[in-house]
Amino acid sequence: ARQRTDAGMALAWNRFRSALESANVPVATIISLQGLSDALGRVWPEASAWEKAQVQARWLASALQGGADVCTGDDALTLTRRGVALWDESGAAAASHCFRAALGCDPHFVPALLALRATFMEAPAMYIVRQDPSPDQAIALVEKLRQAAATGAGERFVTGLLGGSETQTALFLMGLWLDFVQKDYKRAFGFYERAAAHGHAAATNNIAAMYDMGDGIESNKLRAAELYGRAADLGHAAASYNLGGLYDRGDGLPQDRARAAVLYQQAAAKSHASAANNLGVLYERGEGVAADLHHAMQLYQQAADCGHAIAMNNLAVLLERGEGVAQDTLRAAQLYQRACEAGNVYATFNLASLLERGTGITKDRRRAAALYQQADDTGHARSAYCLGVLYERGLGVPQDRRQAFRLYRRAADGGDSDARRAALQISMSLE
Repeated sequence: ARQRTDAGMALAWNRFRSALESANVPVATIISLQGLSDALGRVWPEASAWEKAQVQARWLASALQGGADVCTGDDALTLTRRGVALWDESGAAAASHCFRAALGCDPHFVPALLALRATFMEAPAMYIVRQDPSPDQAIALVEKLRQAAATGAGERFVTGLLGGSETQTALFLMGLWLDFVQKDYKRAFGFYERAAAHGHAAATNNIAAMYDMGDGIESNKLRAAELYGRAADLGHAAASYNLGGLYDRGDGLPQDRARAAVLYQQAAAKSHASAANNLGVLYERGEGVAADLHHAMQLYQQAADCGHAIAMNNLAVLLERGEGVAQDTLRAAQLYQRACEAGNVYATFNLASLLERGTGITKDRRRAAALYQQADDTGHARSAYCLGVLYERGLGVPQDRRQAFRLYRRAADGGDSDARRAALQISMSLE
């Protein structure tokens, strides 16, 4: 059922609309999920469970987009339970409509918050290992979940949503709650195992990640690789990415970048941003694949379009140097800025360097100094050295040779060889 397409949903919806018209029942009279279920039973009793699930998903999507109050006759718990059942029938995208509707009834309803977050995890571009890195909606949900955990709402989740259910989605959500919010890895492992026994790909991936990282269980890279492979065979993009990472790094497995490239490609084809970025690195360096800077640029662009800060920086480097693409320093600066705003320290340094030199953009040493300081605050040694140069020469900042010496020492402690020499030279003039 998870592999069904939107075309199947449209077909089921059109058949339902035709049945409504034959029974002289206007669609507009259906104002709740309960009303929809009643209508399905009256006008299309022979519909399969899958067809009913598609109709529910299509109706919810339209109602939510139109701003309708879909909670009439239903409460948050009922809607969340419907979403869990719908997930098993039709996948995360369809189920998310129910969870959003539940939050329309109660914006703080913990099961719906957790379930909606889990649907984000099913979106490969947002999912690395067991956690999603940065989507704004997911971050907001995680914060609400953590607040709920502090109030003891987790126990209400256990008793209220599951109610003894053994469906793969309910078991996975329970494992997710215990894993991500409660940090009870041992109990989470048990729920993931039960979900995986039903063939749940994400649960299988999460078990593999626990073996990979040693969370709640002794680390076992070979077992992790086996389970990542099983989840990847079930079509889980993050599992392909995770297994590719083991081969790429030679982490518990013989290093095999050709095999890593194949796995990254599988995940990238399903819009996994980190996989696209990592595959781009392999093509840029010619590791495991024939070097192809143009293809590397395309892969970085694919990942950058998903908001991947590392890919933005990698793409900007190619554009700044004119490698695999016509040189475009202005666009490189824009990408560095976006990645900098997303917290990428390398992009922060690279943007500062561009501004200091004024290559292809307006020179701004004052702003460069501020960016070097920002990167230095995170421990970036080269930024400390470059900022020291500005202080020694009084460029963009007041000249301060003692401050320059302090920065050179800090950069030298971080392993920067130029900073060691600069610190030695300036120390002689300060004595």
